[in-house]
Amino acid sequence: MLITPITLTRNKKLHAFTLVETLVVIAIIAILATILIPVIQSVRRNAAVSRNISNLRNLQSANQLYATEHSGNYVPVGSFNEKGSYGNFWHENPSFVTEYLGFTDVNQWPEEFLSPWASIRSSDGQLLIERSYGYNYTGLGAYGIPGTSRNANMMTLANPSKTLAFADALDWQIQIYGADRYNGVEEVNNNNTNSAIAYRYNGYAGVVYFDGHAEMLNREQVVDNQELWNIRSTN
Repeated sequence: MLITPITLTRNKKLHAFTLVETLVVIAIIAILATILIPVIQSVRRNAAVSRNISNLRNLQSANQLYATEHSGNYVPVGSFNEKGSYGNFWHENPSFVTEYLGFTDVNQWPEEFLSPWASIRSSDGQLLIERSYGYNYTGLGAYGIPGTSRNANMMTLANPSKTLAFADALDWQIQIYGADRYNGVEEVNNNNTNSAIAYRYNGYAGVVYFDGHAEMLNREQVVDNQELWNIRSTN
């Protein structure tokens, strides 16, 4: 084949056109990624929030059933043994966990029932219920009185539709003084873990009330909100 100057010119133009096309495609992909990534992240967050809310509702539904069969007493946040030390935590209570939630292992809850964006794991890599959801114990008595337990009761609730039962947390028990401790880092230490609500969903935490309805609240809605935290009526 005879290669003429005209043929070379055409080949150069074809090559240049192909390169331009490639750059245009790359640019389009970059633009689409910029648009789609936030959308995908939003979809993932919405799915996680939906599952989180469902978990909290199921948790409180079991708690309500427990109370109806225990003289109005909800599952104890914790009980103290004869020495005044904690003897039983709510999430390890065999009756509550096996009979009312239907889990076979009190020490390892099914991962799908834990807060989807909780990230603290045990040494063997398991997600932990006690670093996933916490149970409100505000005003439920002093620590370490032998033979006692921290119980809320149906008859003495201040306002079931406005009083927090369970929430996203870094601790298995939560109280109003821990409402502002979360710093966005999910790790176990005394500075940010003790009784701390976890605003792990872009600044929001899932909460369920004693009447069973659940929602997402931000820090401003939780910190120093006496109506949200006070379990027992002061009347």
